[in-house]
Amino acid sequence: MVDLFLEVFPVGPIQANCILLGDRDAGELAIIDPGEEAAQIMERIEATGLKPTMVRHTHGHLDH
Repeated sequence: MVDLFLEVFPVGPIQANCILLGDRDAGELAIIDPGEEAAQIMERIEATGLKPTMVRHTHGHLDH
């Protein structure tokens, strides 16, 4: 069984969802659809204690 971490939060003027999806056992984190508010995103990434290993964009908006 994998110990997953999931956090979804809105960022930017259109409040697009940014998703942090991590594997606590591996210590790795994927950032999905990061938009504006880089400082907020980085703060949340650091709070996970996981190592960011990939960034994925699933679609396009003006902010990402």
